[in-house]
Amino acid sequence: MRKKKEKSTEVGMKLNYKNTILVGFAFAIISAFWYAYDFLMPLMLNRTFGLSDAMRGLVMGLDNILALFLLPLFGTLSDKVNTKMGKRTPFLLIGTIISIICLVALPLVENIQTADVKKAMDNSNVTIEQAYDYGINDSYGLILDTSKVSTATDETSVEGALAKYMKSSKKADGSAYDLTNEADIKAAFLTITKDNVEAYNYVFLPCRNVQILSMVYDAEKPANIQKSDFIRTTEKIVESGKSAKNIAYNDVVQPVIEDYIYHTYTAKNPGVLAGFMVMLLLLLIGMASFRSPAVAIMPDVTPKPLRSKANAIINLMGGVGQVSVMLFVSTIVLKFVTKGPYDSYIWPWVTVGIIMAVMLVVYMLTVNENKLVQQKKDLCQEFGFDDDDDTDEAEAEGVSVEELAKGKKASFFLLLGSIFMWFMGHNAVNSNLSIYLTSNLGFETSTAGNIIMAATIFSAVAFIPVGWMATKFGRKKTILVGLVLAIIAFIIGFFVKPSFNWLFIISWFMVTYAAITINVNTLPMVLETCKGADVGKYTGIYYTATMSAQAITPFLAGLIMKFGRQYMFIYAIVFFIISLVLLIFVKHGDSRALPKKSVLENFDVED
Repeated sequence: MRKKKEKSTEVGMKLNYKNTILVGFAFAIISAFWYAYDFLMPLMLNRTFGLSDAMRGLVMGLDNILALFLLPLFGTLSDKVNTKMGKRTPFLLIGTIISIICLVALPLVENIQTADVKKAMDNSNVTIEQAYDYGINDSYGLILDTSKVSTATDETSVEGALAKYMKSSKKADGSAYDLTNEADIKAAFLTITKDNVEAYNYVFLPCRNVQILSMVYDAEKPANIQKSDFIRTTEKIVESGKSAKNIAYNDVVQPVIEDYIYHTYTAKNPGVLAGFMVMLLLLLIGMASFRSPAVAIMPDVTPKPLRSKANAIINLMGGVGQVSVMLFVSTIVLKFVTKGPYDSYIWPWVTVGIIMAVMLVVYMLTVNENKLVQQKKDLCQEFGFDDDDDTDEAEAEGVSVEELAKGKKASFFLLLGSIFMWFMGHNAVNSNLSIYLTSNLGFETSTAGNIIMAATIFSAVAFIPVGWMATKFGRKKTILVGLVLAIIAFIIGFFVKPSFNWLFIISWFMVTYAAITINVNTLPMVLETCKGADVGKYTGIYYTATMSAQAITPFLAGLIMKFGRQYMFIYAIVFFIISLVLLIFVKHGDSRALPKKSVLENFDVED
C-alpha cells in the first residue's frame, strides 16, 4: 500500500505551474513593496530627517515590532473566515488597496521637510560663480589653487582636471585659454556644465561642496575638527567617470551634514517626523493585514508533496516583484526624475504603488481561490492522499505518530531559532545596504539600485542550482551550504574599500545565492510540521520569527556601526554561526527529491 501511495504522489501528482504562477502574484505584491521599502526608507530617514544609524535602525525595527502582533493575528483570522472570494483573497484585496494609498501619502508628508532642506542644501542654490569664489578663498581651504593649473599633471586633481578642460576648450572668441592667466582660469571655470562629466565632477563639485559644507560648519562647529581639514575632505576621487566620496568624507563630513539636518529641521519641527511615523504606521498595518494570508494561499491550494516545488515558483514570482520595482525605480525614476540627494521620493513610491496595483488586478482577474482549494482536495482524493496524515512518515522513521509529533515540535522550535538568527544577521546588512553602497562605497543612488536589481535577477537563475542541491543533498544540507557561503561573503565585505567596491558586488551576489538556498527551503520545512487546517497559523508564526529578528536587529546593528559601518558584517557573521549550529540539530522537515526530468523542474526543492 505504501509503495502504491509513493508512486501516486511522487510520480502521478503534478504541480499546476500556471495556477501556481498566478497565485504567486500575491507574493509578488509583498516582495515589490518590501524591496522598495528596504531600499528607499533608509535613504529617506538618513537624508531627509538626518537620523543617525542607531535612530534609523530603531525606526526600521519598529515596523517589524508591529508585525509581530499583526501577522499571527491576521493569519489566524484568515483561517477562520470563508467568503465567496475565499479565505485569503479578501485580506489581500483590502490590505493592498490600503497600503497603496498610504505609501503614496508617505512621501507627501516627508516632502514638507524636503522642501525646507532643499532651500539650503540643493545643488540649484549654488551657482558656478559662487562655487568659484568660495573655491579660491583662503578661508575655505584653497580647493582651487590657480597658481598650479599650468603645471598640474594629475588629471584627477582640481587643477589638473581644469587644465585638461582648458586645453580641450576655446574661449567665446574662439581663441585658446592661457593656463597661467587667472582671468582665463575663471572664465573657463564659469563655462563648466554637467555635459562635461569629468570637469564637472573633478572641478565644480569640490568647489560647490565648499560652500555647502562651510555653511554646515559655521552652523554646527563640530568638535575636534579643524575647518581646513573639514573642507578638504570634500575633495572627490573619480572612478570610471563617476564621482565617489572618499572615506574621509564619509567619516568626517557626512555625519556632520546629517546632524545639521536633524538639529536644524527635524528637532526644531518634530511634527513632520511625527506625521511621517503615523502615516508609516498605517502603511505597515495595511501590509501586515494580508502578508500571512497571501503566503498561506500556496499551501492551501497545493498538496504537501508539491509544496517545495510550488514554493520555488512563489519565490520566483517574488523575484519578479522585486525586479519590477528596481527596474523602474533605479533605472528610470531615480536616474531621470530624482536629480539630487534631497529631492522628493514621491515618484519612486508612486511607481511602486502602480506596480502593486497592476499585480493585484492580475491576481483578482485570474485566481479563483475557492476553486483552486477544491481542485487540491479532488487531487488528494484521486491519489488517496491525506494532506494532514503523518502515518506514512512515522512508519518510515520507525516511530509512532505521537513520537513523531514530539520530535517535530522540537525540530520546529530549533528551526525557528535558526531562521531567527539568519534574519538577525542578514537584515542587519540588508536594511543598511542602500546607505552603505552610496555613502561608504561611493556608488550613485541609481547605480546602487541597479546592483540590487542585478542581484535579484541573479537570484532567479539561482533557483536552478539550488533546486539541484536540494534534490541531491536535501533541504537541510542545502541551507547549511548557504550559511557557510554567507559567512565567507561577509568576511569579504568587511575588508572591501571604495577603491575596490566592485569586489563588494561579487560578495553580495554570494549572499543573494545563500539567501535563496535558505529562504526557499525553510518555509516548507516549517509547514511540514503542521496540519492543513493550521497553515495560516503556522505561516504567521514563521513570519513572527522573521519579523521579530528584523524588529530587533536594525537598532542593535546601528549601535555596533558607531564604531564603523563595516562592523555590521562582523555582527551578521556571529548570528550566521549561531543559525548554523541550531540547524544541525533539526531532525524533521528535510527531504531529498527524485531526479528532475526537465530544466523547469529544477526549480523544485522537494519530492
